Amino acid sequence: MSRLYVDEVGTDGLTHLDKDKQRFLSLTGVAMRVDYVRDEFARNLDLIKARVFEHDPDDPIVFHRKDIMGLKGPYECLRDVGKKALFDEMILKLFQDSEYTVITALIDKKWMVAQEHWARNEPYHFLMEILVEKYLQFLERMGTIGDIMPESRQSKDDLLQKAFDGLRRGGCAYVSAPRIASAIRAKTLKFRTKLHSILRVWAPCQPGINLRVPVLRPRAARLSSVARVVGILF
Repeated sequence: MSRLYVDEVGTDGLTHLDKDKQRFLSLTGVAMRVDYVRDEFARNLDLIKARVFEHDPDDPIVFHRKDIMGLKGPYECLRDVGKKALFDEMILKLFQDSEYTVITALIDKKWMVAQEHWARNEPYHFLMEILVEKYLQFLERMGTIGDIMPESRQSKDDLLQKAFDGLRRGGCAYVSAPRIASAIRAKTLKFRTKLHSILRVWAPCQPGINLRVPVLRPRAARLSSVARVVGILF
């Protein structure tokens, strides 16, 4: 069984769209086998926390990209050159050696609101449709089933769940509702907070905001022997 861990960058607001911080919204999902996360990935992540941060298992550190980059809280120790080198080595090895698939959907809201022929002016619905479609195709290729676990945004959870409900009822342009239900069998999204998340370090990038990755085309692009972008929309 697979699980898609989902996080977002941006908001669904439709004002001040001339500013990059307001203009874009993206959803990124990291698909991993549940047994692999339980038996191997989480253990390797805990090893980094123990060796670099000497964390208390009863008060665990939650990796958060923004805090790591800002050297805040427990990450202040990374100001030490030796600690930083060890962390860089271990986290990059984890990314390189782990088994995962990344799916990202991004929308330019400034473009969206200009589409007079498009009645569905709801960015979350559009992005969820792309994410579910690509995840379903991935599950079918792998011959397995899966569920979806987004990070909880409290007031925004209902928007994501509503979009998911609509897909389960009516499908979308390229996949039918029965196909979705056969592979993604849970009717509700499994929302979790930051404290329950093991994948916060996966925070996706947003155009115009510290974007340091190559622009990929909508087709699949090879990242490594085990990590592959199966759907990305610009």
